[in-house]
Amino acid sequence: MMRKMIAFAILSLVVARVAVRGDFSEEEMTSLRQTADVKQTKDERPVIEDKGVAIQVDKEDVQDMAECVQSALQMPSDMKSIAAELEKKRNEALIDQVRAGKRTFFIFFADQITNEQKQQIMKVKEDDIPYFISSDKKLAKSLGASFPGVYAFNTTENVSYRINIDHAFGTVMAPVLSVLTSDAIRHIDESKLPAFYIFYTGTQDKQLRDEIKSVATDLRDKYKFGMLRYIPGRTDLNHFKVTEEQMPALVHLIEGKKYRLVNVTRDALVQFIGEYAKGQLTPFVRSEPVPQEQTDLVKVVGTTHNDFVSDDRRDTFIVYGSETCPHCVSLLPTIEKLAARTKDNTKVKVGYINLYENDVPDVNIKAFPTIMLYAAGKKEPIEYKDFNRTEENFISFIKENGSLGVDLAKTGQNVSEEDVKDEAAKKDLEKKIEEVKSEIKEKVEAVKEEL
Repeated sequence: MMRKMIAFAILSLVVARVAVRGDFSEEEMTSLRQTADVKQTKDERPVIEDKGVAIQVDKEDVQDMAECVQSALQMPSDMKSIAAELEKKRNEALIDQVRAGKRTFFIFFADQITNEQKQQIMKVKEDDIPYFISSDKKLAKSLGASFPGVYAFNTTENVSYRINIDHAFGTVMAPVLSVLTSDAIRHIDESKLPAFYIFYTGTQDKQLRDEIKSVATDLRDKYKFGMLRYIPGRTDLNHFKVTEEQMPALVHLIEGKKYRLVNVTRDALVQFIGEYAKGQLTPFVRSEPVPQEQTDLVKVVGTTHNDFVSDDRRDTFIVYGSETCPHCVSLLPTIEKLAARTKDNTKVKVGYINLYENDVPDVNIKAFPTIMLYAAGKKEPIEYKDFNRTEENFISFIKENGSLGVDLAKTGQNVSEEDVKDEAAKKDLEKKIEEVKSEIKEKVEAVKEEL
């Protein structure tokens, strides 16, 4: 009899299935019955129930989430105590490992799960990390977690997290502060948090880690920090103009804007992050020194770029190139000839900027060379996209797209303020005429339809 009871108990555990209710088609019902007990209802979103959990999910996620809920661990009744005593040593059973702080784990608190949130649970499941799913709002509150939200513990770092479900996996699994590995980089990327990378020389790593680890720990759910060894001759930090003498140095790149902090100390880092959080930091713009003298082809640098292209009196033709780009180097003689035509011309100017040494964060450069025309009085540039990069083609491009209609094939075309105003007024008038023509055409078409 006892053997039968034990066998029945084991069988019950094996066949235990979650309950799913929702408005399903016959085909969906048949498919779901293979892994769950299904009930047809009029619920707008399907509901999965198991072990005291009741969670709404999208219909396309029912199968995956049913498996996730079924695989989740049974929530210990003393989870609040577990969270409070994670550093104590207990025995080696799974729950006891969680209780003793020897296993990383996640608790997902929710009564509805979005597709993005499902992906987070799936990642935890695929990495064979213990996890719990709960719709207990009181427990979430007692752990200081939001609802919906996540309470998690990273045993490697010996720190807990109370965060939103979205991107929870990467946020928890990324190291607080360590020398970067491929896994660490992947987790930082998955966290979607701003990432700050600190370069150090061979003798600085331990002292640096000891000095700033507490800062990184306090900010672990808002920012991610990684350390990389600087190797002279191999590590290229030219884009941030950082030298070996300025180590340790922090760099951060977001939305095309660069930020840097050289000679990092704990106090300097705290101030830097504080100003960054408030939006008070000025992005770093890499720039060569401003030339003392200029030729017909104006050498533009990072700090002069915006002023150079913002000219209400002249059409501005500029080439964005790089000294490492063969096409840019071969194009230079043609650009110099074009610029020579502007020697006695005050309506057009031609410039070149080397983006290997200078930054233009406000311009979206996708390839070298990129050629732009900033028409006088206009904010948005016009890109030259023709692969026939001849002097004659550039002259035609400037004439057709500039505000002033300059033909550089001719000479002596100077401009006054009145010329600029007259040209602008002329273009505005032409635009209005086209608008009136279009409006008349629409009215004529409407009359035809009525007839």
